[in-house]
Amino acid sequence: MFEEAVYDLTRLGYGRCGTFCYLAAWEENDVTRLYVCTLYAATDNGQHPRRGRLFPVELERDGKTVPYKATGTPTCVTLTYEGGTARLCLQEGSILRMEADHVEVVFRPVHRQHEIAKSRGDGSWEVAMAPLPKLLFCPVIGSMEVQTGFDVITSLPEDTELRFLPDATGHVDLAMHMYRSNAWRLKQYPSFADCIRSIEEEFSTYLETAPQMSEEFRIPRIINAYIVWSHIMVIDDIDIIYMNKGVHRCTSSWQQCYHAMGQYRDPRYAWKLMLGIFQYQDEYGMLPEILTDAAQNFNGVKPPFYGVAMEFLQEFTDFSFVPRKELLRLYIGLSEYVY
Repeated sequence: MFEEAVYDLTRLGYGRCGTFCYLAAWEENDVTRLYVCTLYAATDNGQHPRRGRLFPVELERDGKTVPYKATGTPTCVTLTYEGGTARLCLQEGSILRMEADHVEVVFRPVHRQHEIAKSRGDGSWEVAMAPLPKLLFCPVIGSMEVQTGFDVITSLPEDTELRFLPDATGHVDLAMHMYRSNAWRLKQYPSFADCIRSIEEEFSTYLETAPQMSEEFRIPRIINAYIVWSHIMVIDDIDIIYMNKGVHRCTSSWQQCYHAMGQYRDPRYAWKLMLGIFQYQDEYGMLPEILTDAAQNFNGVKPPFYGVAMEFLQEFTDFSFVPRKELLRLYIGLSEYVY
């Protein structure tokens, strides 16, 4: 399902609704490599910001690099190489899954001061990136070998390498958890096929709410809907739809209005998007210009688009289900914002 909806990973990152982990490709020295990335805003702190990129996905066989071509669809990323293929997808809970055949999968995070890799003692390894995120690497099928070190006097880490080796059949399956504070290796991971099936079901449900288009635009409609769906982040228990996975890993309060209008076929979700941003309204009636998982910025403001969005939604949707308390919250909030 959705195999025809292929997109360029150098222009659009692969993600899943509600997860801060994503995959994107960069061309470096005439070689395009897939990177494991994060949407956590705090990763941009420091003198040399990572801008979301953590480390590349590398494949090796007999001690030599195996070049690959990466393609993305709404369900997974596929790496095609001589002698086999590999697939990556996102399991619920910001867990990256990857399976491959007849190659070793290698991750080499580039550490800074105070960053460290350490064994959990249960076959998994945790890598702490400063200030965010933390990563937990777990072999699912096959085994994992780790090389690392840490100078406790200077707090400087040594080079770290996490190598996933295939089993006797040549197959390797791995999981990488991404989180802020803590996570544990699962007692049992769902199969890779079950992860794909879960993504297909979840995205298919969302796709039903996207505006209808003619058959001519079937694939662009799928990709369009996927772009929005994969940028939905849950922050402070509300849905925030990020602008992109590049330099604008954030949203604006007015942008939520555009997305609410786009959800006119799902009025409950449209209302949820409209109302959620008022959670951040301050005592002066101001709404944040920029919103991330780490902070809100009130330094600027866009034109008051909220009234236009409400007029549009009232024309094309039925808000009769909304309780009076929520209606008052929105209308009073709009009045405080405008006046």
